[in-house]
Amino acid sequence: MKQQGFILPGILILLALASLVATHALRLASLTDTNYLQAQLASQGFYAAEAGLSWSMASIDLSPTTDCHSPTTISGEEVLAPGFSIAVSCEQTQHTDSGRNFNIFYIRSEATYEQPGHRHFSSRLLELTYLR
Repeated sequence: MKQQGFILPGILILLALASLVATHALRLASLTDTNYLQAQLASQGFYAAEAGLSWSMASIDLSPTTDCHSPTTISGEEVLAPGFSIAVSCEQTQHTDSGRNFNIFYIRSEATYEQPGHRHFSSRLLELTYLR
């Protein structure tokens, strides 16, 4: 008779252990999803910032005066990066070497997703020195 009373507490202990293992597995799966999303946003942010640099170089090349267009904010939808905002800035200096005039452009492009403090916040900054 004493053995019959031992089965119920044993089953309850096994259920408690199984629930702890299941809770841990769900938490681990959630962290894995979050890490995957952050990695994906970081990759998309890099390409969005790179698109900002390309946009700035193209606007310099197509400008009849070869001037910077700064500062500029580009919507992520324009460069196929929905949800991102791309801030592009440009500084220009003029130089002469051996009688030849040229410009050096320092271009900075920062792509951000969400606002700082948001759990999905991501930001990528690229800088480029462009000679023209």
